Amino acid sequence: MVIDDAFWPSYNLNVLFPGLTYPNWGESDVYQPLVDSNINAEYQNGTYSYLPGLATSWTVSPDGLNYTFTLRQGVKFSNGDPFNAYQAWFQFYSSFYLFDNVSWAFAYAYPGVFNASTAAPFGPETVQMFAQSGLSNPSATALAYMSNRSLPIYVTGPYTLVFHMDKPFQYLLGVLEGLPGEIFDAQYVLDSLSAAGGFPVYGSTAFGYYSNHAVPGTGPYAITTYVQNAYVTFTPNQYYWGDSLTAAQVAANPLLDPGHYKQVIIYYKADDLSRYTDLSEGVAQIASIESADWNLITTNPSTYGTFEFPPFANIVSFLAFNVNEYPTNITDVRLAIDHAINYTLLDQTVFPQGDVSPYVGPSTPGFSTFGAYDPGNYPQYSFNVTLAEQLLAEAGFSASKPFPSITLSLVSGYTILTNIADFIQAQLAANLGITLNLNVYSYATYMNFYNTVDIVSNPTQVANIAFNGIPSYGQVQNTPVDNWSYFTTCFGAEYCPNEFSGWESNATVAYVEAMLGGTANHTILAQLAQAAQESVYDQAPFIWVGVLKLVTGDGSVAYQKSAIGGFCFDAMWSGADTAPILNTVTPAGQPVDCPA
Repeated sequence: MVIDDAFWPSYNLNVLFPGLTYPNWGESDVYQPLVDSNINAEYQNGTYSYLPGLATSWTVSPDGLNYTFTLRQGVKFSNGDPFNAYQAWFQFYSSFYLFDNVSWAFAYAYPGVFNASTAAPFGPETVQMFAQSGLSNPSATALAYMSNRSLPIYVTGPYTLVFHMDKPFQYLLGVLEGLPGEIFDAQYVLDSLSAAGGFPVYGSTAFGYYSNHAVPGTGPYAITTYVQNAYVTFTPNQYYWGDSLTAAQVAANPLLDPGHYKQVIIYYKADDLSRYTDLSEGVAQIASIESADWNLITTNPSTYGTFEFPPFANIVSFLAFNVNEYPTNITDVRLAIDHAINYTLLDQTVFPQGDVSPYVGPSTPGFSTFGAYDPGNYPQYSFNVTLAEQLLAEAGFSASKPFPSITLSLVSGYTILTNIADFIQAQLAANLGITLNLNVYSYATYMNFYNTVDIVSNPTQVANIAFNGIPSYGQVQNTPVDNWSYFTTCFGAEYCPNEFSGWESNATVAYVEAMLGGTANHTILAQLAQAAQESVYDQAPFIWVGVLKLVTGDGSVAYQKSAIGGFCFDAMWSGADTAPILNTVTPAGQPVDCPA
């Protein structure tokens, strides 16, 4: 089977840091989590529940602080290394060291969930101790270290892993089901210390080693060939523990499907016409098709099938204001820009087939059942040029003090981003006389800003306005905390995950801290949510475009109906991957794992 993708993984094969590599073509098919999402319930009903993955069961202590996981026995990585609690422990626990012992290292963008101050010293000497010990049958010293119950993560046996949290965080399963929970072979990392040049601390030369050396996983496929910026080949994992699962077991959890193809090749092809040509000629059976050729797909429904998100999906398009840079550090300026955009016309222009619906963030529709999505029931900002002009005047701008030109950054090669940026540029020029200069970057350069720039300390390094997510934003972790934590809090000096805005308010911090374990009282959470939403709406740190129906916004994943029956897609709503989950791709004429 051949898949043509419009995207190349931002950190190539490196999966050591959750959320860094996008797309992660190995999600679920190479790297499996301890718990799986009930993906059919998620996509069909918008409900979130969890199924056994590499953990067969789990319990939660009455105070909500301890999650104890019983792990699956007899599992091997694709190189034959055994999977056990020691492997999982080293992966999760070493993340504190990988990222300078900060408390958000494992639970990405969720500071305070684990108390890193209780962690035992972990550094080069500790790594060498584990390298000499190994994780299959660890030495007494290594075992004593991992069994220390004062640690935030510890083991109580070869197949029992405990997460001890500082607060009763109720969304841990959603974190483990997301990118932070994808299990890789930690023993392989220890065995590669010499070849890599050390332990892969983020940003080091050793970290870069794993960009072109695939760490083994436990999933049904293994990465066997890699040519940078060209293709990756996947073949069946000869040790896959799920090869003997019954049809009923696979139907209960399609993500465990052993797979249906002896070889899968994902090609990266930046040109949309090339991908469409491959699909139409049968060279590829699945391909990402964008707006330039999307009508060739939708006008031939007997030939092509398409993947579409349900209306409650958590995939959105929006832009962030740089609130630390003049003049977008002025609230009235941000509100003026929001009110100067005709969102109805934007939808008609950029999404002519109606593949978008109104959106008010930062949360997303899929988390309505948690009370996290638009709890105040706010509408999109109204298109009101008179009000926009009044707001600019109140901000101090006039004929004698004209509004300065501002900048918007975007990534080259994505038609949806270009079309949205061009539309906003034209709207601001026509309605307010504002000059908006577009700064177009390569994907790698843009992602370097996204992952490394501290906008609070260095606001001028980032444009006044920038897109969050390329070409859209899906979840990193399937919890209602995700967008709220990531886009509306900086948590003081410890961590500011929102590189392109750097905005927070007392109300948003209070709500996020409550979700991070401050309270489980639904009434209190609802009150805090409404206050936080009001703060976001009034302060306008974002331009909300819409909830998307298609993977790339103006196009999606298409497939040849004569070859492909169907497939499951990313449980993170494309926040982790842009290709189908490989082992769930079903040939035409066979029962489909994830029915549309």
